Amino acid sequence: MKSMALTFSQTKKEFSKVVDDVDRGKEVLFRRRDRLYAIQEVPPPQPIPIRPKGYFDDCRTSDEIGTLNKLASKSKRKIYL
Repeated sequence: MKSMALTFSQTKKEFSKVVDDVDRGKEVLFRRRDRLYAIQEVPPPQPIPIRPKGYFDDCRTSDEIGTLNKLASKSKRKIYL
């Protein structure tokens, strides 16, 4: 993998060329003041899987839900949705 080192102003002027170079596999570095930065391609994130219907049905019993609702109703901190 080849790399390029540019100044910040060069990177701004030639940004589309820099991105093309990154697409071709080049490592692009640029310096701004005393800091060094790298420009690289980021893969897209994995999609979040959809939970099947009823996924949480067996998490709490009706009695537990009733107790939690009672406690929440007596709380000083109200949650509004």
